[in-house]
Amino acid sequence: MIDSLMVKILAIVVLAQGPQLAAELMSLRNSDVLPADEGGFALLPPVLALGRDVKEAYLSPSGSTVLAIKQAPGEDGPRSLWCWDEKSKGERLVLTIGGELEILWLSDSSGAYVVHLVVPSEHHYEPGTKELYFVSSSGQTTRLFSPSQVGLAVDPSPIGSVALVSLLREASTSYFLAIGTRMQPLALNAPAGLDNLELYWSAKGLAAFCMKRREQFWFFVDPTTGQMIQSPEAIPRQDLPGSRFNTISKPVPGTDLEQQVLVLRRDQQYKWSPDRTAVICADASWSDVATSGTTVAYIHGGYLFLRKIRVLKPGELEAVREEIERKELTSIGKQVGTAVMIYCADYDDRFPLADGFNDSVFPYCKNKDMLLRFEYSMNGEDAVSIAELYKKVMGFVPGKYGRAVVYADSQTRWESKRKP
Repeated sequence: MIDSLMVKILAIVVLAQGPQLAAELMSLRNSDVLPADEGGFALLPPVLALGRDVKEAYLSPSGSTVLAIKQAPGEDGPRSLWCWDEKSKGERLVLTIGGELEILWLSDSSGAYVVHLVVPSEHHYEPGTKELYFVSSSGQTTRLFSPSQVGLAVDPSPIGSVALVSLLREASTSYFLAIGTRMQPLALNAPAGLDNLELYWSAKGLAAFCMKRREQFWFFVDPTTGQMIQSPEAIPRQDLPGSRFNTISKPVPGTDLEQQVLVLRRDQQYKWSPDRTAVICADASWSDVATSGTTVAYIHGGYLFLRKIRVLKPGELEAVREEIERKELTSIGKQVGTAVMIYCADYDDRFPLADGFNDSVFPYCKNKDMLLRFEYSMNGEDAVSIAELYKKVMGFVPGKYGRAVVYADSQTRWESKRKP
């Protein structure tokens, strides 16, 4: 049966550690936290999504699906298309093929469009043929067509699951509306004499911009009939929604490495400072963020990893920072406390004198920075004469959110400044 006094002591220790954090936030480091004006964001521990030889990857808007291009070792090694989704949490092979692969677009529900560039084996300098594939959400592939042309673009609609496919030939451009595996040719009823016709998505649907005798014209386009209705004013583009984040490369101080960091996007400009970044990976060749702002992906050593982005409320941000500080300072306290115990064993159970404490304990600690952060509060006492070592305070390691209290028996406890 546990003594009632012991129950009270345990309760005090638990309360002193402050509010409980979710398990996923307990292992964070300072470099994993991105502060914002209110609260912040946390990069959760990485999850391995796809195995080796990953060269490129593409995230769906929600970050729940990833398409990746792998290339076997060697300059001309075969390329393959792989898929990972959050539901199955496994990788599966979609397509193996020779030549270049390019992922044009990936949605969460309707699938992806992938271009395969076939280069003639005997004439590598020739542009070759581009094939367009549709990859369904289940991983089934369908070749939509194999045109002999140079330019091919896929522009997904921001208000639906339809995509605009443009085939750019030398003298003309053909347009299709792609709905999954169905390719619907778009026959435009364009007025005569128009130059540089360009189709794009607006907030109200499909639109066109063109020139006529150096004058600019805008039209709304009916995707069913191809009818073009002139607009009296310019029709702005409706771009796909962007993420609140961006990823950039920064050199790792004192090394030749480039680290990928996460920054907040503000007013469509990427403003960042050392206090407003989170480190994605210290040595990654590529990184990107899902437009939903919930997932970041990066390639490290040919492997593709994913990290969830967790929103931190103002109270949670402070709790996370305190937990990070608690782990750091209690670790320092335990190491210094252990060093002092070894010193006592060598000096007939006497604690070091306050004067010259750092020099006395350094041979047992070998870390001047730890000793400089430790505030020693004893002065040569005889350990045998102290009745209850676990109650006698040896010293402190102070911090912003609290302090690590080290007792004469080397036990270390955390005292929080915040109210429980």
